[in-house]
Amino acid sequence: MASRFRALALASLSVSVLALAACGTTGSSANVADARGASRVDSILERAAREAKASGNKTETVALLEQIYSRNQDDAAVATSFGQALREDEQFTRARQVLYPFTEGKNAYPDAVMELAMVQLSLGQYKEAELTARKAVELDPNSGRAYLALGTALDAQNYHEQAEVAFRRGIEKWKGDPAPIMNNLALNLASQNKLDQAIDMLQRAKEISPGRVEIERNLRIVSTLKEGADDFIENKQRPAFVTAKPAQKQPAEAAAAAPAAKKEVTVTETKKQPAEKEKPAGKVVREDIDNKQLTPAKKAAPAPEKVEPAASSKTNVRGSKQNFN
Repeated sequence: MASRFRALALASLSVSVLALAACGTTGSSANVADARGASRVDSILERAAREAKASGNKTETVALLEQIYSRNQDDAAVATSFGQALREDEQFTRARQVLYPFTEGKNAYPDAVMELAMVQLSLGQYKEAELTARKAVELDPNSGRAYLALGTALDAQNYHEQAEVAFRRGIEKWKGDPAPIMNNLALNLASQNKLDQAIDMLQRAKEISPGRVEIERNLRIVSTLKEGADDFIENKQRPAFVTAKPAQKQPAEAAAAAPAAKKEVTVTETKKQPAEKEKPAGKVVREDIDNKQLTPAKKAAPAPEKVEPAASSKTNVRGSKQNFN
């Protein structure tokens, strides 16, 4: 039905153009008639373009908007609409050519600047897109789409925290269905491992705009990541294996198991001494072998008898300490 209506509209448009061409009037009345006729043609084309876009027919949308653009090449709004249609049809280079003249100078058109940033994002020119989006925000601080472009450009350069700020500001300024910017914010939160917040944002976007395929898909992906992260944390906290505690030994068994302390024995051999000669004045002195000192004897010692070598022992006991860390 919609296609038939568009066909009838285009047919009536052709008839109108022929009728206007047949009118050979001159002067101011002719100019007024031409202006009115052109306005009527543009209105028909715009309505047909809107319907084509709503039905998802990108090729027809581009064709219709191109006709309007060819008749109004100095109109910034027309150029912006045509540039957006070209971008959505993935004609990025041509879209940039159409938009660029309206993005420079003091008379730069904010929507054209914002749309140029979107084209640069599609071309992977993230730094250029960031600069263009910042310019769009300066020209129109209340443009939610300008913040969407800025946040997307920052996120693509791994400036995730700055991108989050831009996305949240864009949601505050957004007009219409905020699902696109909410989706981008959710992916930004997921890249920062804020998976719970990301899932919550996607669920809210799904409630606002049900039926969006990209939101359904991203919600499944982020939910799967969350489940994997929870399993990883649970397994990490769980010990890999459990060792049985050794049975406590009884005191007798512990004593038997303890290593025997080493004994260090020092043996001093007493050498055989010859018989001492008698000293005058009835005094007897003895040589202390250990200290190598002469000490006077209190009593006269009898003449030593032959003594067999005897062993005197000194025992030192050493222990050891085991540190268990």
